[in-house]
Amino acid sequence: MDDQGNQAQQARLQIRTFGLDDREVRSMRELDPSNINQMIGLRGMVVRCSQVIPDLIRACYRCSKCLHAVEVDVERGRIEEPSTCTNPSCQLKGGYTLIHNRCEFSDKQVIRLQEAPESVPQGETPATVSIMAYD
Repeated sequence: MDDQGNQAQQARLQIRTFGLDDREVRSMRELDPSNINQMIGLRGMVVRCSQVIPDLIRACYRCSKCLHAVEVDVERGRIEEPSTCTNPSCQLKGGYTLIHNRCEFSDKQVIRLQEAPESVPQGETPATVSIMAYD
């Protein structure tokens, strides 16, 4: 792949929304499982933010016998650790170790959002939602 193809593949899309109409903003009480992994508008107050947490997106393993390195993408929070060395002359079972310095990480932050006071029905506790924000 040429340089432009690599740059296009590594480009990140960042979106900042503002000026949403009331019909585009949902109440926290209307959320359901179909909203997972979708961009939606919510009105509320941020009550807690975590520190920025490194989130593994690509792991690098090295065979302890032949030093052959393998990169593995993390999919939906799961890593498929190689069980057998992929080097045809080695094929050691269970000999891979994680090489932290060669892994790729992104930033993650946990945000706790609480229902806006004016949206809380009288006598009820405000609804809260934990949001995982990735860079």
